Amino acid sequence: SESRKNIEIETLKNVKYYLGRTDWDKSVVSLYHPSAKYYYCAEALRDVFYSSEEKWKPKIGKHKIKIVTTGCTSYVKGMNILLLASKLLVENNFDFEWIVIGDCDRKHEIEKHEKLKFSDYNVRFNGYTKADELKQILLSSDMYVHLAYIENSPNSICEAQILGVPIIATYVGGVPCLVHDGEDGILIPSNDPYLAAFNIMRLSKDFKKQTYLSQNAIIVAEKRHNPKSIVRDLMDAYLEIINCHKLSNYG
Repeated sequence: SESRKNIEIETLKNVKYYLGRTDWDKSVVSLYHPSAKYYYCAEALRDVFYSSEEKWKPKIGKHKIKIVTTGCTSYVKGMNILLLASKLLVENNFDFEWIVIGDCDRKHEIEKHEKLKFSDYNVRFNGYTKADELKQILLSSDMYVHLAYIENSPNSICEAQILGVPIIATYVGGVPCLVHDGEDGILIPSNDPYLAAFNIMRLSKDFKKQTYLSQNAIIVAEKRHNPKSIVRDLMDAYLEIINCHKLSNYG
């Protein structure tokens, strides 16, 4: 809403210290408060995703392609693009199921606007899913797809990455800091169901590419979300802020 937007802008203008995770959120802080101090600190993931024993493996052989998307609670998560991409996949005789973890608040509104139904195009909503169950769904999938219009650093992408699930995501906000196109995932424009459908179909057939993206994603995500590094960065930021505060008061 407009009032919430104004509150956030005023907060950005007045808060002196910020802890963030991407070039995008750092840029927004600098835009509204150039003299603010910004500290980088990655986010810790839920414990179940740190297990080194269970990692994603390609599903070689003819089978129904399983696509997973998590966290679609609002329109800005690109659910209309998901619906349109699903329609294109069906029209191209692509054998798939698209599992959406979470509930979409605007599901019926999107269906009414697009004059299409999710259920007619192999999209299934799983609702709230516990972390250990989500992990198994991701491990059993062929890819994770994230089609948001606006994002900073979605944990849903990070959780899929650390398991090694191949990622297709939109090039928005802070996502390019998490996913590097062609290296540990595939980035596509937002609001483009055609490229979404095309890349899903292409990646589903390219097991060598899946494996390459998977292995790189694990390396990147394990380094980014290393608990010891996160604690170190957090403590360094807090200690510097405390020291700055002491100097400003007593220096």
